[in-house]
Amino acid sequence: MPKIETVQRHSLFLLVWLLHIVLAVAYTTAIPLGEAPDEPAHLTYAQFIANKGGLPATLTERREAGYRSTWPPLYHVLVAAPVAAVGDTPPTRLKAVGDTPRRLIPTNGQTIASFIHTEDETWPWRGVSLAWHLGRFISVILSALAVVVTYLIGLQLTGDRLISTGAAAVHGFLPELLFIGSVINDDSLLILLSSSVLLVITIYTKPTSIPTLSQFLLLGGLLGLATVAKYNALPLWGVVLVWFIWLAVTKWPYSITQSGQPAVPLSIIGRLVWPALALLVGALLTGGWWFLFIWRNFNQIAAQGLIGGSLAALGAGTSDASLRQISTGSGFSLPSLSAWLEWFVTLFKSFWGLFGGGGTIEFPSWIYLLLAIFCLLAFISLTATLITNPLSKTPTPDNLHLSSHPKQPSPQKPALTPKTLPTPRTLSTPKTPQTLPTPPLFFLLIPLFYFPLPILRFILSGSIGETAQGRHLFPALSLIALSLILGLAHFSRYAGYVTRHRQKKLPAEQTTSQNPIFTILIFCLFLFALSLYGLYLIKTSYPPLIPLRTTDVHPLENQLDVNLAEGVDLIGYEIAPPVDGILPVTLLWRADSVPPEDYLIDLTITDGSGQPIGNWSGQPIGGRYPTRAWDKGDILRDQIRVPLLTPLTDTQPTLTLTLLTSNPQSAN
Repeated sequence: MPKIETVQRHSLFLLVWLLHIVLAVAYTTAIPLGEAPDEPAHLTYAQFIANKGGLPATLTERREAGYRSTWPPLYHVLVAAPVAAVGDTPPTRLKAVGDTPRRLIPTNGQTIASFIHTEDETWPWRGVSLAWHLGRFISVILSALAVVVTYLIGLQLTGDRLISTGAAAVHGFLPELLFIGSVINDDSLLILLSSSVLLVITIYTKPTSIPTLSQFLLLGGLLGLATVAKYNALPLWGVVLVWFIWLAVTKWPYSITQSGQPAVPLSIIGRLVWPALALLVGALLTGGWWFLFIWRNFNQIAAQGLIGGSLAALGAGTSDASLRQISTGSGFSLPSLSAWLEWFVTLFKSFWGLFGGGGTIEFPSWIYLLLAIFCLLAFISLTATLITNPLSKTPTPDNLHLSSHPKQPSPQKPALTPKTLPTPRTLSTPKTPQTLPTPPLFFLLIPLFYFPLPILRFILSGSIGETAQGRHLFPALSLIALSLILGLAHFSRYAGYVTRHRQKKLPAEQTTSQNPIFTILIFCLFLFALSLYGLYLIKTSYPPLIPLRTTDVHPLENQLDVNLAEGVDLIGYEIAPPVDGILPVTLLWRADSVPPEDYLIDLTITDGSGQPIGNWSGQPIGGRYPTRAWDKGDILRDQIRVPLLTPLTDTQPTLTLTLLTSNPQSAN
């Protein structure tokens, strides 16, 4: 039963993957709609594509599609499919705080929320809420696939299932990744495509093999897709370029004849031209259409010349400060030392977990400090290992476990594996692929490629909030997670060496296999607990939903239609039996226009003789949603607990409702 054996071999990873999916679903349902970076703008972009059947081709259309419409649209095209399927089913809009100043009235402007969240967002989802959640589930699927790719990258580079599973767990349990990967955000697609490019490179990087032209075409196609997912894929081009140069230096001096023998060295041009063309053709086929589209519709060559006008097409109509700097060619000033310190601290925090649309929900400071200690220990131990045990050595149980060949190769050859290049027998040059530094060190350094872009954007814009975002490093998350797990695994070994040396115990080789498992398990469990804590922080940081609907309203027992004041109708009420001296009263309000002022409710209960036996006064919904914030068509269910002075008798009591206004006139 090969399939059962395969599942058993990877059972630990499958458990990690299942836990990630459960966490992602929990995050996507717990995060209020619109309370994530740029999420409303991403949805607006997808809605434009769904409604218009195409991309915005003018500045006017870009303004209609929102500020994200200046960015590549591949992710938004995916989200546009469920948006188009839902169509114009009501409700068609949620209550964004920025739509009107009246939305600031309920909280007096003191809120972290971007929306007033109402029961229009509850299950069963309808209209825009349904489209929004379907778009989020696309992100969840993309994020789950990226965790699988991280595991495969770990297997390719180490051949160690424990290390690979640990890297997948860091990826899958990272609170910020769960947050970003569970909402409508193009980072989820970029992470998957970038990780896929890195996986293909690891598969193609073999000591005695050379990629074919079709494989370069595939790599270029993935690179083009990543670019039209988000411009933050730019560092990936640098990664592929360095890897391409490494191939040219180490492998392409040798070719193969039909007899399988090494031929004469190829010329430099012969080594580079055809593979480079295949790579570029693949990228142009999948990503060139976007740049042709924006150049054709938004170039400013007539005003700024060929180069400047072509670059201006990238930022036409954008609100991104760094893109504006590039397109306009305006100057910049270097940030201060304190600004740089704040930038790096914010970058670190937002890599591990900053939640909410503006990053206003964060972990306690001691958690970030503990994470910094973990990272420092991993960095020191991994650096020490690289110095004392170079990657060019043959891997041993105490080495870095970074090998070009997995320990347990699959009996079937992977579909992406390049053709084998026989080792030259007669060439005496020392610069063969086997004697130069092996590629795994290059893979561990790949995350460094992603720092210059946010640093450059910070220099150009000076905005910490816009540029110090840890998610900008997530395209390299697979390798960051792998490096962290490797570092922690070796830290446990170094700690074991020191302990045994001081206690003069048995040699390290007899017990080294246990320490890495313990260290990796502890850190992964810590991240899992941290992700649960992040979920708790998100759920407790927002107030309960306003009991307001604009569609599918359930009527109350007693229906009526009475206008009590300008813009305020009472369309139903319900009185429940008293409990412990409290009379539950439910009122159903409807706004037929925007009320001009904040009304107060006065409820009085009188007995058969007209004597008051209970009273309650206050604003609707307990003051959480004053009447001036109401919109036309809003229907609110207001549950009021009226205290009783005396128990109700058999005589039918009378309930009197009065709206109190700021003018002498009132309505009963």
